[in-house]
Amino acid sequence: MGIKILRTTDRLTIKIGEVELKLAPLSMFQRQELLAHVEKADGNNIHDVRKGTTLAMKYSIKDISGIETLDGDTYKLEFDAENSLTDNCVNELLNTEVSGKMVLAAYSMIYGMPSEIRDSEGKRVEGVEVVLGKSQEVPMISN
Repeated sequence: MGIKILRTTDRLTIKIGEVELKLAPLSMFQRQELLAHVEKADGNNIHDVRKGTTLAMKYSIKDISGIETLDGDTYKLEFDAENSLTDNCVNELLNTEVSGKMVLAAYSMIYGMPSEIRDSEGKRVEGVEVVLGKSQEVPMISN
């Protein structure tokens, strides 16, 4: 068995209880932008940590299932012109009971393809499963 790679068209499935996320690999530019916020966050500047968290979710989350609105409708993600989650959508996702685990899953994409999701202390996050198997490929869109 060789080393696995995520193509930009691949989606990594993360299960958090009943919620299933499809995450995209980050581009080099996106990774650099996130790392800039991590490096600035020296414990005194919580704004940069929050900005990094928001960007990780905006860039990596591409699909979600297992979440409903209060009316019982299936929750649908909203994307901007760059195919990133809208700020409003990120705010809504942060209001779910699984938001903490969702943030850790999205942020883990900064390091490539995770085999498991770990917290800031390096401990495996319980109740979060990385589905390593045949990924879902996204068709390329031509202009």
